[in-house]
Amino acid sequence: MKLMKVKMKSVPAPLWKRVMAYIIDLLLLNLVVVPPFQKILKKVVPASPSFKESYQFFLNNNVDMQTILLAAFGLVFFSLLYWVLLEYKLGQTVGKIVMNIYVKTKGKEQMITPGQSFLRNLPKISSIFIALDTAYMLYTKTNQRYFEKLSNTEVVEQGWSI
Repeated sequence: MKLMKVKMKSVPAPLWKRVMAYIIDLLLLNLVVVPPFQKILKKVVPASPSFKESYQFFLNNNVDMQTILLAAFGLVFFSLLYWVLLEYKLGQTVGKIVMNIYVKTKGKEQMITPGQSFLRNLPKISSIFIALDTAYMLYTKTNQRYFEKLSNTEVVEQGWSI
């Protein structure tokens, strides 16, 4: 009688795990990265205005646009730094660690390079870019975003193979 060999194999991470990991990462960023910049912005922008109120405020007041742009740049920079460094160094962000998924070079069992990490996370600088990048994911069997395809990376979990 012949014994079957069972081995671990990387399989594409399910969409629900990817979404949950992203939500966890966003919550963490909102707890750690956003508060210092909120304090800066509260000095130049009124508290919780509607779009119309904000527009009127900017028209009628001498707003320090340099401070607003600096805060926006800081938010984008530190948020992008979070994803790029953790995925490059660990292959996982905090959300991916919780969901037990990780990033690797597509088709290989190797960690991603700094360039791959930066490219795959570039759409996260804008809600519009991430929406377009994610929309591509809905048309692939492997749940791969467009910038993951460009960076030759994939998000996987460990599965069993016979």
